[in-house]
Amino acid sequence: MSRFEIKYSIEDGYVTGDRPQYVALDDGDIDCTDYDETELMMLYQDFITEHFEDYITTNGDNLDEFLAWAKAVMREREKE
Repeated sequence: MSRFEIKYSIEDGYVTGDRPQYVALDDGDIDCTDYDETELMMLYQDFITEHFEDYITTNGDNLDEFLAWAKAVMREREKE
């Protein structure tokens, strides 16, 4: 069985914010014998997107402050 490791990064706009991510594939992940190069490029991106959606989680750190701010905005708009 042949294996390949895709290395990708998440661009978040910060200069030093990149941390490489990896997704391992085996030859069973290539399920067709007649992909052209464009289809292979799309498949490559699909593997990355799927891995990102399955394993990368976002967490907000200031929910309470957001709720207070949003409620204040709504109260102010009601007064207008």
